[in-house]
Amino acid sequence: MGHGQKKTCRRTNNKKKNKHRTAAASAGQQQNHVVGNNVSSVPANGGMPPSLTTPPHPRPPAQEDLPQWDDYNNVQTTNHTPTSSQSSPSSNNGGTYKSLYSRYKEATQRFKEALQKVVPSDIFRDDRVNNLMDAVDYLDETKPSFDGTNMIQDLKLAIRVRKKVAHHVMDGGDKGHAYFLSVLLYCWAVLRTLQPQPTKNRRNNITRTTSRSTTNPMENPFKALSINDDDDNDDEDDLPSGPVPRPTSDEPVRLTLQEMIRGSDRNAAIIFLMTMDEIMGFNVTQYSKLKQGWRAAKLEGMPPSTIIEHLMETATNANFAIQYVASLEQELIVDHPHMNTVYRLMSVLVFPDVIDSFMKDMIKFSPLAPHFKESDAAAFLGDCLESGLRNQTDPTMNQDKLVNEFARTWQVPVSILKERAAAIKQVGLTQIPLKEEIGMNAQFFGLASSMGLKMHSWLPKSKFIGTGSRNILNTVRLLQVLSKVIQEREGRVVCKEGFFGKKWDEGKNKAYTITGDMDDFLMADALPFLIDCCYDGILSTNLPFEGELLPVFSQLKAFVKSPTQPVSWSLAFAVHTLLTSVFEMQGNGDVESLGRTAKLSFETYFDQIEWAMEYSKGHSQPKNWTTNLKRLLMLKFLATPSMKTSEVQSLRAFWNPLCAGTLINYIAYFSNVSEGIHMVDSFAQLRMTLHLYNALKVVGLLPPQGIEVLEWLDATFRNSKAIWEGPRPNRGSFVVRWWIAYGTKIEEAQRMSRETRAEFSSNSASLPKSATDHRGAKNDNSTRKMTPIQPEKLCKSYRRICHHDFSDVVDTYHKTESQRASPIYDHAVRVNDTLDAMEKDQRFLATNFTSLGVILNQFVVSLFKVLELQPIVDELVRAVPDALRYDGRVDGRRVGRNSWEGGDHNLERQTMVHIFARQILGTLDFSNLTHPIPLIAQTAAFMQDFFQGVNPSRVMYFIPVEEED
Repeated sequence: MGHGQKKTCRRTNNKKKNKHRTAAASAGQQQNHVVGNNVSSVPANGGMPPSLTTPPHPRPPAQEDLPQWDDYNNVQTTNHTPTSSQSSPSSNNGGTYKSLYSRYKEATQRFKEALQKVVPSDIFRDDRVNNLMDAVDYLDETKPSFDGTNMIQDLKLAIRVRKKVAHHVMDGGDKGHAYFLSVLLYCWAVLRTLQPQPTKNRRNNITRTTSRSTTNPMENPFKALSINDDDDNDDEDDLPSGPVPRPTSDEPVRLTLQEMIRGSDRNAAIIFLMTMDEIMGFNVTQYSKLKQGWRAAKLEGMPPSTIIEHLMETATNANFAIQYVASLEQELIVDHPHMNTVYRLMSVLVFPDVIDSFMKDMIKFSPLAPHFKESDAAAFLGDCLESGLRNQTDPTMNQDKLVNEFARTWQVPVSILKERAAAIKQVGLTQIPLKEEIGMNAQFFGLASSMGLKMHSWLPKSKFIGTGSRNILNTVRLLQVLSKVIQEREGRVVCKEGFFGKKWDEGKNKAYTITGDMDDFLMADALPFLIDCCYDGILSTNLPFEGELLPVFSQLKAFVKSPTQPVSWSLAFAVHTLLTSVFEMQGNGDVESLGRTAKLSFETYFDQIEWAMEYSKGHSQPKNWTTNLKRLLMLKFLATPSMKTSEVQSLRAFWNPLCAGTLINYIAYFSNVSEGIHMVDSFAQLRMTLHLYNALKVVGLLPPQGIEVLEWLDATFRNSKAIWEGPRPNRGSFVVRWWIAYGTKIEEAQRMSRETRAEFSSNSASLPKSATDHRGAKNDNSTRKMTPIQPEKLCKSYRRICHHDFSDVVDTYHKTESQRASPIYDHAVRVNDTLDAMEKDQRFLATNFTSLGVILNQFVVSLFKVLELQPIVDELVRAVPDALRYDGRVDGRRVGRNSWEGGDHNLERQTMVHIFARQILGTLDFSNLTHPIPLIAQTAAFMQDFFQGVNPSRVMYFIPVEEED
């Protein structure tokens, strides 16, 4: 690019090790939102009259204009965080995500069904767990010939998940499920001897390649973590390698085989939390790698904005995780409706004995006991837990009201409920106290500790959302307390500094735990301003691609709009991810400096659009050009709350690592790619530029290399159907292919090319002298709509993120069978594939297509001035009679007097297009170029000079990084 500035910054591959790809340690619907294409501002009119003496008959716009966003609330969109029925990706785009919970149940069921097919039917005549052992014993004795590959794969998945569940349960799980696990292990040991080396197989539609798998971390810095990192050839280290005695203890009769396969409520809760913990672990790893990358960039003296691509990737990983957890939560609620809140799920998990005792009391006291289920008991206890963890003045879940309604519904004495409800409430307050509550009640918590009651101990096996230091339940508690304030103050939340503990400062008061140490950061610095924007700012409206690109804001907005509802796991996970991003990034001023860098790139993008708006004044403009630019500029207020904020508060609320990456992603993928890709060709300026560049290169009048902007554009749109309508043309087809690309029917394009060739053959080609020789039929329907530029065809990461299309996903990281058998394998592969695509797309993402569109348009306008063609264009436009401007169209429409379609801007561009095709491309196509032709020589010289002088600061809002070997 011009002025001695480089478009990218280069680094060697060994620096790439600071980035990380998600590993499977053991994963929507394409939305209906139609963002209009500004290509409509280009009349796709290939049906101009064959003569240049009169401008073309104007025709209707080719495509929809950008949506009229006078009020963002008028935007109709179906985007939202995926639910279980609209999980990402959709069934048409690579298959839906399946949770760990659903996959292990399906695997166990398939194992049972596979056994049934190879043993006598009487073995499974009843529904007993021991039937499985009887079946494998039969196979061991008779040794029939059968392929047990898939059977063994399903069995391994079922065993591994149940072992994980047992590990995550404080007491190891109930006897029934412990026995079932021992049965499955016995089946494994027997079948393993019958199928000693099963063929590697997996049921999925993901293409796998190990081309990037290597043991050299320098060559493969993104090497996936493995269950068995030390031995890639042994995928069964965690399973018995020898004989296993047949379980001899009495088979529990409480649950049938089918009930065991289906799983209990408690198992479902454990699996959900276990999966959420593992997904949060991915976030922790990515943000720690981001910090390493930021520190390395500083040490190496790289321009600050080179970190933006890594920041965007990290936010994408986090946003995929938030969407994934949301879909898992919806799936859990569908299968277990009584676990529809955080508190009800926790009651199932931590109060099994209390539930059993409650069931006995109901049998004793309630005449409706036969209709009372354990799920009813769990729901009541969960609601009691919630009432204690809400703000004490919150009437939403009043405990006395709760108890009275339950007593009336089930006809039980209030007295037997009050004591239990009070105890549950006290347990909750003891287990999930806020840090300031501990300080204010030091004597009580000291006594509780001496009695063995540990705080934040309900999720002891969850490394990233449990334990005392990262407990997500503390985040739930903070959000639930805040909900009452939102109700009272209509979205305006102000928290006194220090109310929730000592103020966080990455330099003076670094957090050593998320739980407690970051409470004040969340409640005083972040949430008040985020909530304000979600309540009363642009974020309060239904933004396009909100669920795909802004899931953390989408979750907060739902919370703000319904503050009486209990905090969801999805919201808690999103906010906990925000805290995790800060926690992992803190120190040495990295949170603040990274935030400032992201904020500067964000502002640079909109500064470029404002420059584009100013620069385009006084020139012919596409339809609604200024209006569309103003709409895009509205998005710069995404991070602007209505309430007053200090610079530090703004950085912490909107430019923390998660929110910063999310906001940059939104302008990159929605404003820039989804919308900007149409603005760049809104007046056919991109098509004209690339067709001219291609023609000049083909005839040897421009070098194939050396003009960086044009090289990149040419490479980026090399396979674009919209630009070329086929392979790029060679000499002899420049004119015909131009007209086809511009929207002319093939037959008409061929006719116009033949006429141009004939004129040059007879040396009769000339510029028009008057506007009287109009030979075109006014109502000749020779045009069609121009093919729009489709961003998903040019930018794979856009297709992955915005359309959730994973139909051609490739796994380049998971080598071992145990990795590929992981229940979150699909999620890991899709995340990795998307991050790889982002890395390849970064130059595309860093280019401001809207401002680039202005520069390309200026090139077209300036070229006509340099070639002294503009006066002819002006004369022809002035000569167009009103009858031609405003008469009826071939589709029956009539054009109004004040319409853009019949105005000078539209007619001027169509006239320029006609001259461009007949005189410039026609000369390159059909003239003898052995001797210099002034018109063409001037064109080539001007094109080279113009694009070598393009200032990259006008079109690049961050510096992409190229990898070098």
